[in-house]
Amino acid sequence: MKNKISKGEYGHLDNYKRIRLIHGIIILFIIIALITISLIIFHSRKSILTIIACVMAIPFAERILGYFIVFKYKSVDKENHSKITAYDINDKLLYDVTVSNGDKILYYPVIFMNTEEIFIFDAGYTENRDLCRDNLVKVFELKDTKIEFFDNPDDFAESVKKAELPADSLMQEKILSLGV
Repeated sequence: MKNKISKGEYGHLDNYKRIRLIHGIIILFIIIALITISLIIFHSRKSILTIIACVMAIPFAERILGYFIVFKYKSVDKENHSKITAYDINDKLLYDVTVSNGDKILYYPVIFMNTEEIFIFDAGYTENRDLCRDNLVKVFELKDTKIEFFDNPDDFAESVKKAELPADSLMQEKILSLGV
């Protein structure tokens, strides 16, 4: 059996979407089966099985909504991931970070964070860099922190490698707690 991919690890988002979709489909089949059994056995929808099916609609909706919320976001492709990992900086990075700002979900494909610098490799994955930057400033109450976006994985990895301060684990924990 595969190990669970934790928040912040490469592939988390794709794994999250796959699991949500599979769980949603299984629950849907159970709901359909319960209603079908109720109709066959009792010749009516007025049974305890229908009530159970109705109650199961809640976890079904939760799983499917979780899937559709992050559906449009994709993990960094393997080519860019292998370029970044070649620099031996993976222990400093968070992958597939989603953060809700109240209005929408913001996606950070790869992010490095410390109190002085935040580097984000997005290579076109991020819709609105200004909104993502403003959200980080608001969430972490940043004043003088440099926030930089990168399209090139080599430039990103070089910047992370040159960072004077190590990754800030408290900032990492906080950003991971704000998303899926």
